[in-house]
Amino acid sequence: MAFNNERKPGLKQRALKRLTAALVVSLGHFAIDSYAEKTPIDLLLHNGTVFTGADAIEPVSAIAVHHGKIIALGDHSLINLYQPNKKIDLGCRFIMPGFNDSHLHLEGQSSRYIDLNKVTSVSEIMRLVTAKAENLGDGEWITGYGWSEDALAEGRKPTKTDLDIAAPNNPVVLTRAGAHSAVASSTALKLAGITAASPNPEGGVFEKNAAGKLTGIIRERHGLVTSLVPPPSDAEIQASLKTQVRALFELGITSYTNASTDPRELAQFAGIYSDGSTLPRGSLQLLWQGDNTLALYRDFASQEPSRLRLGAVKIFADGGFTGPAAFTTKPYKGEATYRGSLNMPKSELQNAISVAHGAGLQTRMHTKATHVAQFHRFDSTLARFEHHALQIVTAAPYNAIGDSVLYQLSLMGATASTTHL
Repeated sequence: MAFNNERKPGLKQRALKRLTAALVVSLGHFAIDSYAEKTPIDLLLHNGTVFTGADAIEPVSAIAVHHGKIIALGDHSLINLYQPNKKIDLGCRFIMPGFNDSHLHLEGQSSRYIDLNKVTSVSEIMRLVTAKAENLGDGEWITGYGWSEDALAEGRKPTKTDLDIAAPNNPVVLTRAGAHSAVASSTALKLAGITAASPNPEGGVFEKNAAGKLTGIIRERHGLVTSLVPPPSDAEIQASLKTQVRALFELGITSYTNASTDPRELAQFAGIYSDGSTLPRGSLQLLWQGDNTLALYRDFASQEPSRLRLGAVKIFADGGFTGPAAFTTKPYKGEATYRGSLNMPKSELQNAISVAHGAGLQTRMHTKATHVAQFHRFDSTLARFEHHALQIVTAAPYNAIGDSVLYQLSLMGATASTTHL
């Protein structure tokens, strides 16, 4: 008995060793097989709280990304399914989809440009213009964008007198936020051939004071001045444009629509995306270019860079209220007859929409109106198929007319915002 009792542990020990060896081999094969079955990907984010926006979906803590696209959402089990080149532990942090900015005006700028989006006074504008003049030297054009009289301490628009004091030896033109008007210095106006005796340009206004003298403000047709500014090199513009587009990431914006793009800007956008740089996805609305519009779409489609595409055709039917130059049914306050105007004859407008629609292109029409009757002036067959964006400014409470106005627009395939004054 003693002999048998001494042998039994030996047998058990040997059996245990065999079992252990078998398990090691088996687990080794499992690990190799499991690794081999994993799908190679670029990036795996895990251990986070992921907001997807979907109502009915299991909690998500991991994201698999390959070739710049999300290919899977799930939990920690994604680690067993994918072999990433890079794996990031989110440390329980929150992650959500990037924002889409549906209406941006991005434009590469030259060294003569001043950013006026955050200015709070006319005097600040003057200081910035003076500093730029000292930097550039006499005779050089100075440009800028972003001022709004609503944000200025003086409660008024800057004038040519302000610019003349700030930079007496430089032509200056500063565009208002919204780009429907600009202020130009005396030197700039002289170079453009604009005097107090000049008639208002078609579709625009040269503002004058009570004494009949030019204030320097040009509504809608400030291109008469800005077109004189020497163009910067494409390299300078593209470097600035790429910086602006890449900066959108810092705001959480991962895709955007540039709401008006001319042919030169189109080439500039294509240039910054063609080198493979990682930039937000972009959709460019191409300004209506008459008979050349469809050719531009075809040319771009043949060489469309990754992450960039052409979107709707942008058509400006009239101006904006900030000028003001929007086409209204009644004269503006303080004006005897002025009520804005269309940017093109009705027949040309109808043709533009019909041509775009016939080519299968969406249109994005800039239209401002005081009430829905203004919209009805256009052939309803155009509105039935196209997407229009309108702003309807009313003196009545929203609940008095808003529902009926928006309902009528929806029947015509239009979208609108209502502003109560």
